[in-house]
Amino acid sequence: MLNTPTLEQLQALKLAAMATAWTEQQQQAEMTALAFDERFALLVEAEWRGGRTNASPAPCRTPS
Repeated sequence: MLNTPTLEQLQALKLAAMATAWTEQQQQAEMTALAFDERFALLVEAEWRGGRTNASPAPCRTPS
């Protein structure tokens, strides 16, 4: 498999939470029973949660 290049590409795309979730999925035997769409949805959800946790609030704009 192309695990190392895939992880490097996810990191380059700033999808660190997805990379971590994917690595964790590979270590869990029960994940192989899930369909691709289900596993992919879990990865996207992990990135969504990670991105929302790490996102900084937008700066406040003052009226001019």
